[in-house]
Amino acid sequence: MNNEISTKDLPHILSEFALKAMLYEVSCYPAPGLVSPISTGSHKDMNHFTFIDSSLAISRFFYEAVEVSLNEDNEEELFKKLRKIGVKSEEAMFHATRGINTQKGIIFLMLISLGAVTLTIKRGKTFDEIEKYIRCMTKDIIEEDFRDLDKKEKLTYGEKLYLKYGLKGIRGEVAKGLPIALKVGLMVYEEGKNLSENQRIVNTLIHIMTCCEDTTLLHRKPIEILYYVQNTAKEAISMGAMRTDEGRKFIDDMDKDFISKGISPGGSADLLAMTIFFHNVKSIVK
Repeated sequence: MNNEISTKDLPHILSEFALKAMLYEVSCYPAPGLVSPISTGSHKDMNHFTFIDSSLAISRFFYEAVEVSLNEDNEEELFKKLRKIGVKSEEAMFHATRGINTQKGIIFLMLISLGAVTLTIKRGKTFDEIEKYIRCMTKDIIEEDFRDLDKKEKLTYGEKLYLKYGLKGIRGEVAKGLPIALKVGLMVYEEGKNLSENQRIVNTLIHIMTCCEDTTLLHRKPIEILYYVQNTAKEAISMGAMRTDEGRKFIDDMDKDFISKGISPGGSADLLAMTIFFHNVKSIVK
């Protein structure tokens, strides 16, 4: 085991990292258009407490994911098993939230990442190998999930966006090994250690928004909304984001603007949580 972490302790440690990351993400503010402790963002059906309930309900499946990953060495088989755990996680989430989808995206990302991190640790590999294992597990996901869409009677929003714009969304990101979280997000988060924790998290979120192919934005909205969010985030960064008074004022206004337009960059929020998760993983995997 990497860094002398025992098999017995690993499910506890990694599931705690996962829960912490989700709670940190939903606790930062201002988070433009997103739920925070002081705002429901662009949502009328959920609030900060809904996310706490949801996070606690699904956290036990993160423990299970690590246990399963410790006992499965084949990446493709592990991915299949993790997706089955994902189905149970979503059921628990919907039960806790009375049918509200708070964290479907993060369930998907976190289970895959827990699998990849567990493989990395039990094989005695370095942190940089995590990206490779994510890619190995999900290398066929685009082909398999988007196969024969022209023959399906009812398409999901993700499938419609893939056919119309070629957007691969969350699937495309995992197929590449989660580079936005592992490269962009981690770099910004770690460079922000001189900021307060809240400022550090918001600053990272804004940077992620600039490059995230966030298909959650396009729920009944045109593709231009995605470009608007990316360009607005770039403007915030040009003003210093959370490092300057001007940048902080701009992000406050950005939050009000996104709420008025009903914009909620949930995909960016998911990648923010993954960034925080990986940052914590680095404390045990070098």
